[in-house]
Amino acid sequence: MKKQASQDVTIFKGNTCDTWKPGQPWIVLLHGAQNDHTVWDKQVNCLSDSGWNVISPDLPCHGQSGGEPLASVPEMANWIAMLITDFGVRNPVIAGHSMGSLIAIELAMKHQLNCQKLILLGTALPMPVSSQLLAMTKDNPLEAIRLICKWSHNPAKTPSGIATSSEITAASLQLMERIHHENSALTLFSDMNACDAYQPDFESLKQISVPVHIIAGEADKMTPLSAAKKASGYFKNSHLHVIPNAGHSLMTESGEETVQLLSAILNGGI
Repeated sequence: MKKQASQDVTIFKGNTCDTWKPGQPWIVLLHGAQNDHTVWDKQVNCLSDSGWNVISPDLPCHGQSGGEPLASVPEMANWIAMLITDFGVRNPVIAGHSMGSLIAIELAMKHQLNCQKLILLGTALPMPVSSQLLAMTKDNPLEAIRLICKWSHNPAKTPSGIATSSEITAASLQLMERIHHENSALTLFSDMNACDAYQPDFESLKQISVPVHIIAGEADKMTPLSAAKKASGYFKNSHLHVIPNAGHSLMTESGEETVQLLSAILNGGI
C-alpha cells in the first residue's frame, strides 16, 4: 500500500500505482473511533485494482498522523474537507464506518464537494454512548478498549478470509491498543465523546439528494440493526444492506461481503 505524507498527515491509497490516475473516479474511506486506515486495507486494495482513486486518511492522532485528536464531528469533517480539496479530489463517493459515517454525513450536508454517493457502514443517528462506557474511556481506557473490541465482533460469524474470528478480534485489539500507546491515551475518549455529542440536523438530512447506502451488521452490538433501519428513514434516497451474522467491525470481520457490496454500489448494481 502506498502512502503520501503532507505535513503531519498521512494518506494511504491503493497498491497498484504511485500516483492517482487522472480521469478515474474518487472514493474517500473514513475510519471510525480508535482506528486508522488499516481497517480498510482489503477494500482499498480491491477498489484501487478495479479503477478507483482511493484516499484513506488517518485522522489526527490516529495511526501515522500526528497532532491532537479533533474534539467534534464537525471539526473532523472540516479537516477532511480541507485535506481532500488540497489533494484535488473531485466528485467523490464518501464512505465512512461508525464515527466515520457521521463525518461522511457532515461532509455531505455542509461542504461543497459534489459528493456522488454516501456509503455509511455501522451507523446510527444519533450515535449515543452510554455514560458508563464514556466515563471508562477516560478513566480506564484500556479496559474500555477491551470491551469495545469484544462488542464489535460476533464470535459466531464465520470470517470470509483466511484469518479466524479470534485472530481478527486480536488484531483489532492490537490496533486500538497501539493507538492508545503510540498516539494518545486521550484519543478514545475524544472520539467517543464526539460521537455521543453529535446531533445531526435532521432537516438537512432530508436535503441530501444523492443515494445513501447503509451497510449494517445483523449482529452489531455497537450500532444495532434497529438503529441502521431508523437512520435509513432520515434520507430521501436511502438503501439498506444487511450482512448476515456480521458484527460492527464490518471491513475486517466481513471483509469479502463488504467488498462485494461496495463494488455493487459503486458499479450501480444495487
